Amino acid sequence: MTTKFARRFAIEKLHQSPNWWQELLLRLKPSGEELGNTGLRLAVRDGYLNFYHQGQAIAKVVTNDAGELCSEQHIKYVFENATTQKNTKLVGDDNCILNPENNEDSSLFLGGETLDLWIERSRKHKGEEKTFVEQIVAANNNVIDMEMGLSESGRIDLVTIEQAQGQANLVFWEAKLTTNKGCRKKQGLPEVIQQIAKYRNFLTNKDNRPHIINAYITACKVQTHICELAGKQVSSTIKDVATGTLSLSIDTEPRLLLLHTPKNTQKDSWLPHQQKLIDNHITLQVMTENGDRKLLSSNELNGIWDNAATNNNQQETSVTILRGADTIGGSCIKISHGEHSIVLDYGAPLMDNTGATLNSESLATPSIENGVLLDIQQQDPNPPLAYILSHAHPDHYGLLDNLPRDAKIYLSDSSYSMMSVTNLFYPEPLKFNRLEHCLQFEPGKAFQIGPFTITAFLMDHSAFGACSLLVEVDEKQVFYTGDFRGHGRKSKVSNYLYSRIKQPDLMLIEGTTLDERHLQAFPTEASVEEKLVTLLSQPKRPAFVAASGSNIDRLVSLYNATKRTGKTLVIDLYQLYLLDALKKHAPGLPPHKNDHLKVIFPYSQRKTIEQQLGTDFLKYSQRHINLDKLIGCDYVFRVSNSQMPKFLDVFIEQGLKPQFIYSMWLGYQDKQATFSDMAKQYQIEWQYAHTSGHAYTTHLLEFANTINAKRLVPVHTLCAEKFIDKFSNVQIAQNGEQLFI
Repeated sequence: MTTKFARRFAIEKLHQSPNWWQELLLRLKPSGEELGNTGLRLAVRDGYLNFYHQGQAIAKVVTNDAGELCSEQHIKYVFENATTQKNTKLVGDDNCILNPENNEDSSLFLGGETLDLWIERSRKHKGEEKTFVEQIVAANNNVIDMEMGLSESGRIDLVTIEQAQGQANLVFWEAKLTTNKGCRKKQGLPEVIQQIAKYRNFLTNKDNRPHIINAYITACKVQTHICELAGKQVSSTIKDVATGTLSLSIDTEPRLLLLHTPKNTQKDSWLPHQQKLIDNHITLQVMTENGDRKLLSSNELNGIWDNAATNNNQQETSVTILRGADTIGGSCIKISHGEHSIVLDYGAPLMDNTGATLNSESLATPSIENGVLLDIQQQDPNPPLAYILSHAHPDHYGLLDNLPRDAKIYLSDSSYSMMSVTNLFYPEPLKFNRLEHCLQFEPGKAFQIGPFTITAFLMDHSAFGACSLLVEVDEKQVFYTGDFRGHGRKSKVSNYLYSRIKQPDLMLIEGTTLDERHLQAFPTEASVEEKLVTLLSQPKRPAFVAASGSNIDRLVSLYNATKRTGKTLVIDLYQLYLLDALKKHAPGLPPHKNDHLKVIFPYSQRKTIEQQLGTDFLKYSQRHINLDKLIGCDYVFRVSNSQMPKFLDVFIEQGLKPQFIYSMWLGYQDKQATFSDMAKQYQIEWQYAHTSGHAYTTHLLEFANTINAKRLVPVHTLCAEKFIDKFSNVQIAQNGEQLFI
């Protein structure tokens, strides 16, 4: 929304009584009364009033700068031969109306006969859908608005106030004929489903809701006051909201109101399209040509379609984002079919939905009470059949250790290899202690869990072995991208994916970089390597690189850049063990025989290996380097910050000025004082060379457009709403909301 949603009018100005205003009041018909040939409906807007006849705006009442009541009306009603879209104006008691197309032409407002003439002319423009809407208003006295504008989200046809159990709820209705093309589609989903989704996104937005509620409380007050001026009465529900007797809330699920008038009842082509709407859990009410026009309550509608679902013995399939709809990290998605379910990822949260870091104490002692753990079992009386991990980053696996001991966990063979090494060296909070009991899958090969068929596909991401997951059940497809990008060393895997996945029913797509906290100074991993080559080409300047030890693509970039510049790359035992373990999945990874790679043996890492594997690290003794083995200064160190100072001091004592290269997300600099402390201590600025492990907008668009999912649901993002403007078929989901397929 560009402005706050509002409904208001300065009712104290209505003590004025120009002739035209009195005529409007005479014709005013509150909802629930028949309109007749000359009746008018009132809609309160933001700063003005609209008087309608069968959907056509007859008079727009405003106040000018002098505080006078004014009426604006379309020129085509006042001057019948008009050709423009301009408005004419009545100001205060002046009954003269100037023709905006011809300054020498004018007309007089002669009272009721003039207003009746305008109304008669407006009926030439009415349509079948507008007539249907008017029939609804006449039959229901709880209509508070028509043509509710939602800025970029379109217009909702009707707004009613439904009373139940001492509470008033705003209900939003989209009215259509079943002949409308937006309600029908032979292949894929009708456009109206996306239209309803936009309304739903608007109504569920926590920033919008208080403005909508306050606006309609005001609208109730204004309508009540004006109807009293006209000697009419609004419904008791509207009056009770106006007086504050009833509190007002919002039913955030828009309802679809349909008029069905089949030409041939024996060959009714509408029913399959109606079933699509039902299958996609659109709340709808269908009326027939000569049927009742009373709107059904929420309970009545639920009863109708619950019975329909019961009679239709198909098992329902749904997707629920348990966490990750409005935050980066902590991902957890549940897919259910009948009584069975599986869960994709169960990660440790990194932040709240504003991007703020979570309390460290809560993360250290996760529980359902402090909001870190999810009560997944409570979501369904039947525990999930399995938990499937997309990749080995803690924000996707970090809470799996808290599952019941009999929970089945699946991960890719390459993720298993990676985590086998990280478990050796990671501190206890980051270790995955259930690894040995996990089941492995091979990307590209489908496997079965209950009624679900799952196929994993390797993705380009900063975690080695990262996979997307295609879940198929009962001829329905859900595709989860996991974390991915299109600008790394494995960018071509997207082409493989494009040839195998087309138009899934629902795609869950990550949107990490849309929060604009991820710089694009380096658009690709190749550009990072080129920057490293430039930086490392400076003679007699040893370099110290801050980069994730588990980011294999970045290690390869460093390996290549040091080889191209004639430098020696120094890493630690953790990185060397990791590279060695992953060679069976990617034989081209370093190290290679007689190459330029050296290794330090940090005490803590050596001690860890001795405890787990004995003296296994001695097999790398030919690569070992320490302070005594330094020859010259052509070294590039990718070691932990704690290991850097002892080497730094040696070079500085020799009169050399080392380089600091920062090759990670910049946000870590704000969270870890080590980087600024080192820069101050050594008077060396960090130079930046990094590209994100997540897809930038350009690739997200290419990926989404090529896959062309029937519904696109953003996850792993702080900016889900940005998808609406850039992508097609978007549905913004809330955490815990069931999305039916």
